[in-house]
Amino acid sequence: MLWSILSSFHRFHCNFVQTLCHQHHLLGIRVMPSCSRLIIRSLSSGSNISSIDEKPEAPKADFVHRHIGPSEKDINHMLQFCGFNRIEDFISKVVPDSISLKRDLKLENETSEADLIRRLKLLMSKNEVWRSYIGQGYYGTITPSTIQRNIFENPGWYTSYTPYQPEISQGRLESLFNYQTMISDLTGLARANASLLDEGTASAEAMCMAVRYTNRKKFLLDRRCHPQTMNVVTSRARNLNIEIEVVSIDNVEHVKEIISTGQFSGYLLQYPDTEGNIWDEKIRAVAEITKLNKPVTYRGGA
Repeated sequence: MLWSILSSFHRFHCNFVQTLCHQHHLLGIRVMPSCSRLIIRSLSSGSNISSIDEKPEAPKADFVHRHIGPSEKDINHMLQFCGFNRIEDFISKVVPDSISLKRDLKLENETSEADLIRRLKLLMSKNEVWRSYIGQGYYGTITPSTIQRNIFENPGWYTSYTPYQPEISQGRLESLFNYQTMISDLTGLARANASLLDEGTASAEAMCMAVRYTNRKKFLLDRRCHPQTMNVVTSRARNLNIEIEVVSIDNVEHVKEIISTGQFSGYLLQYPDTEGNIWDEKIRAVAEITKLNKPVTYRGGA
């Protein structure tokens, strides 16, 4: 008697769940309510209880069609609309022949993420880490654990906002605001700047500002600046018709003589320079002469 009641109750719930499944459509996918699924699981633990009479249909395999690229039909339709029969013909009209690859890519077979990480770690273990003496502004740093944990490893800095605007991602704007707030607190000043520019671009912007400020189209560049900085500055000056003269603070008297002509808008030097030298007294002497002739002196940090 008890098994008969349980079997009838079980069949009633199965029919009820199937009815809900047929009535609950979401993009063609039938979803079984969780509460009913739990009831079926508990009732089906008896070995003599009859199985579900009618199995629900399997969900349609349309995930790929909805999410992974256009279908062959869509591709052919777009090609015909553009006047092409093959995708290769279309690409040949878009990609210049001079840069198109004439052979197949030599790709390995696909692999799992775990296997790829294992292979990368194996390659990394073969590296020998030595002290770097490259200089030129590239120096070893120590990253405090709190910075690594709260900044570098915090996804909030780089996932808060999609960086497709002409400005920058929301996370970086927030980090700049925090930086400016901290500098204002430390210095007690009402304003604090924050730049997104690398050293080379910042130096080029400084040159442009000096030219606009003084209305002089000549600029002094110290030969002991970092090579990458000098390349950016000279490239920008070439396009803006700014005349660059390279000097050396080694000969401070020669630099002072050039500045005294009053023809130059500014003087860019590195401190410490790209070879690690510190020229405190010579820099002070140059700074004094620039005050009299109104050019602007910029010092790039190491």
